[in-house]
Formats: sequence, structure tokens, C-alpha cells
Amino acid sequence: METVGYDQFGASDSQNRRWWEFQRNTGPFNPMLNRLFYFLVRFPHRVACRSRYRLCCTSTLKWVKVAEHTGITFRLYSTGDCHEGWVEFQRHCYYTSKQKANWHLAEQRCIQQEALLFVPNSEEEMNFVSKVVRLRFGYWMGLVEREAEGNWTFVDGTDYNSVPHFWDPGQPDDWDVKVNGEDCGQLHPIFTRRRMGWNDADCTLSFLYVCEHELKAKG
Repeated sequence: METVGYDQFGASDSQNRRWWEFQRNTGPFNPMLNRLFYFLVRFPHRVACRSRYRLCCTSTLKWVKVAEHTGITFRLYSTGDCHEGWVEFQRHCYYTSKQKANWHLAEQRCIQQEALLFVPNSEEEMNFVSKVVRLRFGYWMGLVEREAEGNWTFVDGTDYNSVPHFWDPGQPDDWDVKVNGEDCGQLHPIFTRRRMGWNDADCTLSFLYVCEHELKAKG
């Protein structure tokens, strides 16, 4: 099973655990800095400041800044109480795949990790996941059209009508597919805003996917 590496914080930093995001404040994106970001994600918890790029850091690695030359700030995502390779938000854990699969295989891979395909229950959760995924790719989510046309259901049993919807304009359109139409929900990049939208897609196509599970109550 593929994994994604994220930094973890020690017990002494438990009160400071936050999700960390990448922000480009000014200037064009530099591919070398992109590689530097991934290097820092796997770097030891204490990072020494270097003169050329002036990496400024705290003992808990809460912020890593590339200052003056670029105006770029990196914020890394915390695993919190989740397993390595997952990130935490509001007592839920999220995993983004690095390999593509059709919808049904993606569902099985999440189940193998004792999770389900991602089900967004709020705008805040949707915004968070949009920051974790790579916005230029599509991702399978836990939304599927079963039995009858227009009967959209979530894989975790959440009432479809009880949560906000984030369909792309004109979606779902069930665009003509030879066999069964477009019956599976996809997180779809919308380049006019920094949040994913929903799209209905052919379940047999291969996309990345997001798994989710709830953390068990402590104690």
C-alpha cells in the first residue's frame, strides 16, 4: 500500500499541532523551491537556518519560511493522532493516494486501511481537503449514484440532503457513457477558486482518491 510522508511532532508539541499549508505570497513559483519543500517535509524536526535561503524555524518546526528572496512560506501538515502518512482535521484522519485506481478499487483500498472514501460533511472540511490534495488532479470521493438516476448516496450512510453540496456548475450531468453513465463522485479541480468541486465521472476511469476515518475517542 502506498504511503505519503509527513512530519510528526513529539508529545511536548501536542498543544501546537496544526495542519500546515503551502502559500505562495509573491513572485513566480520556483521549481527548485518546490523540491526544497518536499525535502523539508522529510527533514529532521530541528532544521538549522541556512544563509542563502534564510530558512527560519522554531524548535517545533511550526513555520519554515523562505524569506526575502521569494516571499514564499511553507506550512506542513501534521499527522496529529493519525497514523504516519495521514493528516488530521477535527478528529478525522485523511489519506491521499499516490496511485490511481477506478472508483470500486479505490473504495476497496480505503476499506483495507479501515477507512472509507472521503465524505465531506461541511464547507470547512471541504476546504481543508482541498488544501491537502493537489489541485490539478481529480480524486475519487465517497459519493455514488445507486439504483436509480439521481439517487446519490454517500458510502458512510450520511444523508445526501443533510450536508452542503459542491457540484461544479452544470454538474451532475451524467454525460453519455456507453455502459452505465457517470455514476461516481469525483473531487474536481476548479481553477477559478482554490477549492475542489464535485463532478460525476465514469466509475471505470482511474483517478487518485482520498480515504477518511474517524479517530476513536480518547481514554
